[in-house]
Amino acid sequence: VRQIAGDALQADAGESLQASVERDEKRRQLEKQIAAKYGAPTAEALAESALENIRRLERFGFDELVVSVKSSDVKLMIEANRLIAAACPYPLHLGVTEAGPRRTGLVKGAIGIGALLADGIGDTIRVSLSDDVTEEVEAGRSILRALGLTGGVNLISCPTCGRCRTDLISKARALEKRLAAIRTDRVVNVALMGCAVNGPGEAAGADLGCACGNGDALLFVGGKTVGRINENEIEETLVAEVEKWLAGKTG
Repeated sequence: VRQIAGDALQADAGESLQASVERDEKRRQLEKQIAAKYGAPTAEALAESALENIRRLERFGFDELVVSVKSSDVKLMIEANRLIAAACPYPLHLGVTEAGPRRTGLVKGAIGIGALLADGIGDTIRVSLSDDVTEEVEAGRSILRALGLTGGVNLISCPTCGRCRTDLISKARALEKRLAAIRTDRVVNVALMGCAVNGPGEAAGADLGCACGNGDALLFVGGKTVGRINENEIEETLVAEVEKWLAGKTG
């Protein structure tokens, strides 16, 4: 620890160390005395281990730290990071480690990372997936966008029901793909609703939206109805309206 702190102090200004503790079944990352004290890698054990490592670095004069306490157990990861956040002032790097393939990994990451970010805990994130790294980046962006912490186009769409008279599932998938390619620092909410009962209210509540009927859809811009379009025009129309909205040409 002394050598690591010394090397870091001699490094370029602004560099920091990551004090990282990750849970595994053999408790390799927990000090022997902490493992003996708790008997298992509990949230308290992970937090105590991280805090002890922080104190060691501080004793050698180093306090440029980023703290990372991860686990493949979502609830454990959340509880441990809440304990750390309450006990030290350092920025936290969040992640559910070894979360699995894309679908299950995204669910675990969204719950663990999202729960903490929603409480104002966390400074950087990593979504861990057994997939291409680009999928991890997109998953991270989706989590941040859902919490309103980064810009992007947020698609609001309803589950199908007996009132739906259009193929909403395929329309939502196609629209989501198109909207994901639009990069912006602003948050734009786009609603795609499947019926004329609840649809108009939800579509009017978004920045832009469509409420589908039987073969057509009402188009909403800025909370107002601006026209009726054929259902085959929904995707192109909403993409075009998003681009106009971002360019300030709407209204």
